[in-house]
Amino acid sequence: MKPKHLLVLLFLLLSLPGFSQTFPVSGKITDAKDNSALPGATVMLIRLPDSVRSVSITDNQGTFNFQPAVGQYLLRASFLGFQTLQRRVVVADKPIALGNLALQVNTTTLKEVQITEKVPTAVQKGDTTEFNAKAMKVNTDANSDELVEKVPGVVIQDGKVTARGQDVKKVRVDGKEFFGDDAMATLRNLPADVVDKIQLVEEQSEQARLSGVDDGNRNMTMNIVTRPDRRNGIFGRVAAAAGTDDRYQAGGTINIFKPKRRLTLLGGTNNINQQGFGMEDFLGGGFGGGRGNRGGGMGGGGFGGGGFGGSGITTTHNAGINYSEEWGKKITLSASYFGNYTDNSGYNNSYREYFQPDTLQRSNEAEKENFARRNTNHRINARFEYKIDSANTLFFQPRLSFQMNDGFSNYNQDVFYRENPVSISANETSSDLSGYNIGSDLIFRHQFGKRGRSASIGINFGANENDNDNYTTSDNTTYNARTGLPNYIYTDRFRDQVSEGVNFSTNLTYTEPISKTSQVNLNYNYAINRNDSDSRTYDYSEVDEAYSLFNESVSNVFNNNSFAHQVGLGYNYFNAKINFSARGSYQYSELDNQRLLPNKTQLGKSFVRFIPNANFQYRFSRSKNLRVFYNGNTVNPSLEQLQDVIDKTNPLAHRIGNPDLDQSYRHFLNFRYTATNTEKSTTFVANVSGNLTQNQIVNNRFANNTGDLLYIFGDTLQDRATLSRYENLNGQYSLRSFISYSIPLKFIKSNLNFDVSADVNRTPGITTPIRNADAIQSINTYSYSQNYGGGVTLSSNISQNLDFNISSRSYYNNAYNTLNPDQKTGYFNQFNRVRLNWVFFKGFVFQTDFTNRVNTSVAAGAENINFNMWNMSVGKKLFKKQNGDLRLSVFDLLKQNQGFRQVVTADYLEEVQSQVLQRYFMLTFTYNIRKFGTGSSNAPEPGERDGMRERGRFGPGGPGGGPGGGGPGGGGWNGGGGRGGF
Repeated sequence: MKPKHLLVLLFLLLSLPGFSQTFPVSGKITDAKDNSALPGATVMLIRLPDSVRSVSITDNQGTFNFQPAVGQYLLRASFLGFQTLQRRVVVADKPIALGNLALQVNTTTLKEVQITEKVPTAVQKGDTTEFNAKAMKVNTDANSDELVEKVPGVVIQDGKVTARGQDVKKVRVDGKEFFGDDAMATLRNLPADVVDKIQLVEEQSEQARLSGVDDGNRNMTMNIVTRPDRRNGIFGRVAAAAGTDDRYQAGGTINIFKPKRRLTLLGGTNNINQQGFGMEDFLGGGFGGGRGNRGGGMGGGGFGGGGFGGSGITTTHNAGINYSEEWGKKITLSASYFGNYTDNSGYNNSYREYFQPDTLQRSNEAEKENFARRNTNHRINARFEYKIDSANTLFFQPRLSFQMNDGFSNYNQDVFYRENPVSISANETSSDLSGYNIGSDLIFRHQFGKRGRSASIGINFGANENDNDNYTTSDNTTYNARTGLPNYIYTDRFRDQVSEGVNFSTNLTYTEPISKTSQVNLNYNYAINRNDSDSRTYDYSEVDEAYSLFNESVSNVFNNNSFAHQVGLGYNYFNAKINFSARGSYQYSELDNQRLLPNKTQLGKSFVRFIPNANFQYRFSRSKNLRVFYNGNTVNPSLEQLQDVIDKTNPLAHRIGNPDLDQSYRHFLNFRYTATNTEKSTTFVANVSGNLTQNQIVNNRFANNTGDLLYIFGDTLQDRATLSRYENLNGQYSLRSFISYSIPLKFIKSNLNFDVSADVNRTPGITTPIRNADAIQSINTYSYSQNYGGGVTLSSNISQNLDFNISSRSYYNNAYNTLNPDQKTGYFNQFNRVRLNWVFFKGFVFQTDFTNRVNTSVAAGAENINFNMWNMSVGKKLFKKQNGDLRLSVFDLLKQNQGFRQVVTADYLEEVQSQVLQRYFMLTFTYNIRKFGTGSSNAPEPGERDGMRERGRFGPGGPGGGPGGGGPGGGGWNGGGGRGGF
């Protein structure tokens, strides 16, 4: 290399901030009055002139430390009740010890500060939107879910948290795991008064953040940033309650927070339908039975119309523990256990109307079900991260869950066509199901000596097993389509099913810089899966008085093996305003299925596909950004969909696979624009996405209405029975949009939020009504469904003694099928709610929560279901610190609560009414625990996360952050890392 080239290269290297040599800048924040240390003070180092910042919180001795590169900086130190101090710092060629930096006491009175202080509702920091809890005041005893409900664009309904129209998959506390993936467990067990900031971000997968290669997998994640003065202490609450109708509730939560160690204990018992866990606590298999004949429409719109407190009456016992700790500066560990037991009983009454392809007449189906179910589950999650040195990081995340459930249900089902009976069924089912699921993720990343060059390997392992004993008695009567004469079918069966699965995958990624602002990456992935199922069915023998008659026709034993290779090449470009990445992958996959029962067959298929993805992000400013994302992915047909084995578990609804199925391919495109105005405290979010699926797998439903036996696909189909066979069809698409705008109303010290949404779906379908065995013809259809919604929320920011929330949400759903385009079906839902918490006159408390629900019926001739739900309580705060609370409350004061759900698809409409909990009175005593010290936490501040995210092109140090604290360094290829992963 020529000397002049060496000089140019040396100049370029020295001009990169990320490559510059770093020197420590340290100091101590003290009180100017007595020179005592100020632990928990905020110290910010702002690089000039681009304003990239790093933030540190002083430790117990008031000291702080930075490791900036050579350059000019502005140091800013602040602490509540003191004047902010600023000092210019020049980092040249040696460490800088600033010594004691004394803060002067702010002479302005606290009352004057409260009057003049302007708290912005939200700020935009890179990919993260951050909301200030001070701008959304709630009652002092409120949990975090009441605070989060005031965040613009966030909705909590039916135990689910959504933000900007997307499900929130995880809620962390100071970037650390808190009870795994159970968002509501975190929000319900964290007091609102410890919250400082609420952050929302579409988070990358762990592998993507550690490798710096965007794999397109993102989930909406919420991070709760605690107040600095609440990070060292003990807080929580214990409560006990008794009510009418033998209702009770008791439990508590204790949080022990230290600067580097956190422990949370919780437990409770109640019979008022309070859950405290997510749907992942239930096995997917549920309860068996003969409901397959209900079919199912493709591409529908639906909405849960109500039911406060869940379906049925539930008794719950639960307990949990969450632990996290930092060992030195290199190791972080978090782990949690959660266990619960539920006993649920009740009833469901459902009504469904099917549309027919040859007439405007409808076939009707009514069902009444009584059920009793018990579920026990245990869930363990852990996370371990070890920063071995500046070049190597190890991440390990194991998980284990174990569930047991048993139950009983009986239901009667009547089906009519043109007011004539089609079938009448009476069924009883009991089930005993147990299973476990174990898995782990292991990732190792190495940073080479050359900045931006790295390699990582990820290994994923999982295993599961389910054991299900199912007893089903079915008494069916069908009526001949031609003569109307009845035909009786009675079955009494026992099914013993055991299924096992093992999966393993590994991912290798290598990144190489090609310029100051660009990088290429190479990725290889290998995955293997094995699933075995042994399902054997026995009919009841009157002679043996036992289930001794093996029924091979409804038994199935198979082994399913699959593997896939995928190799990809990607390119990343990054500067101060633009972040662009694109990758193309070649995928080859194989399926090998071997069936042993009811007859031996072997099926093998292979698929080849090119899979692209691209991400473009443009930052107009620090408060406005646009993100455009595209990816493609494949879905292989399952073994059930491929096997040409007739499933006769339900005598009136048979199923058969199709060995000629191809894999589906899905295109997904998303646009998201976010803007926050700190001065005006406004927030605007627009999210538009769409997907299109090629070769979607759908059901072709062959309905025998000939009046005779029908022989089709090797199956003997009785009159009035159906056979469903899987097919590939094109033409599926869906569009979804969500817009949210939030503004402050200063004259009433409140925030106003508007949001609108629209979903449009088209789903291809195929149906085959058979009235003549010699003229079988399938009909291709398209199902269209639309869902339009909007809402307005007015939330107070007056004081902790007066807190209210007023909201109204409306939805309109419509669906139709090209079989009968003039027969459109739609319904309207509206939810109006007023919630008020008022503390007055020496600790008296008044709370009211009133909801009005309007539901138009979709069933012909049925009445609309409208009702009011009113909860109220009065109480008194007790003791000197008012940390006790005695309260009398009433649930469902008007006794109007109803369980109601509606579903509309292009094939059918359905309404379900369920038993729910109704009016009861309860007396509750609560004791709040609050004891905080003066130590500080080393949890990263939002500014620190943001500053690290926007640091240099080839950020020095560790990987780009991860769940539960993330990597401690910055690899800035994808906007890269901060210590908290946000």
